[in-house]
Amino acid sequence: KFSTSKHVFLSEIETIKKRFPNKRLLLIANKIDTLSIPQKQEIISQIDEIILLSAKQKIGIDTLHKHLTSLVNKGALSNNETIVTNSRHFEALNNALQAISSVQQGINLKISTDLFSIDIRECLRHLGNITGEYDVDKDILGHIFSNFCIGK
Repeated sequence: KFSTSKHVFLSEIETIKKRFPNKRLLLIANKIDTLSIPQKQEIISQIDEIILLSAKQKIGIDTLHKHLTSLVNKGALSNNETIVTNSRHFEALNNALQAISSVQQGINLKISTDLFSIDIRECLRHLGNITGEYDVDKDILGHIFSNFCIGK
């Protein structure tokens, strides 16, 4: 429930806001049917833009639909923006970004490809968590290093 993990939850929201300061954040909170009225009021008071819903009870679905439709109709979403609707995917994408940033840093520092191949594998593993492909094929890394030989 919100009250037990409130500080972690709010901290995560602040981290996201700091990381993307020029982006709007719309939080969609499910399972509101399990919260008391004071808990719902507390959530609303703490977060700027939030839609409370219960998929199970079909509460708030229309509000979500109308809000998303209005964002699209207003042009609030541009063609080059990506919407990530799953927190697990969001985390995996952030982890993949960190891993590939390490690869880029290794390339810039002219570190041996053997060392940053670990980061490439890590990036592929995180992306695989989204796509369902967990096996990092040795042929993929071989292809990368044979076609994009760096530092040799």
